[in-house]
Amino acid sequence: NRQLQMQVGDPSQINAHLNRDAAIFDIIDDASVSSMQQGYYDTPSTTLQIKPGMVVEKVGRSSMHTQGVVQSQAIGPIDVQYQAPHYNFNGVVYFDPLFIVHGIQDRFSEFGDSGALVTTIDESGVRHAVGIIIAGGTDHNAPGQKISLVSPIDPILSEFDVSLVSSHNV
Repeated sequence: NRQLQMQVGDPSQINAHLNRDAAIFDIIDDASVSSMQQGYYDTPSTTLQIKPGMVVEKVGRSSMHTQGVVQSQAIGPIDVQYQAPHYNFNGVVYFDPLFIVHGIQDRFSEFGDSGALVTTIDESGVRHAVGIIIAGGTDHNAPGQKISLVSPIDPILSEFDVSLVSSHNV
């Protein structure tokens, strides 16, 4: 089991570019795990850089399968409040870069969807991973009055020195 760095503190004192809300773990029973995202689609093995205007989708624990559009890359570090009473942790962590996603017709994600893989389909119909949901917030101008914050996938995979697994027990 391993998680990536998340330093609490003001972005003038810490490097928000190094903060990543991601973890990996060892699978005990390989036969009980599938790379399928519920019954919607298989996890892609390739990635693309996330960018504004991109149509994206995800399958989350709480909101299941949703689609959205990347509105913009946030300018500068964005603060996310974390609370983990079980570990006696409460603090603000700043992330940079993050991308803001609005759902199509309704919210893109809900509380409990953190860690959901965000994907896109390219012009030739091939699905690629672009990021993971790390947080959300209220925006009365967004569908469902919520925005989703997405962290790009490539730096996470690079720091773990791993690749995505597709077609596993599908």
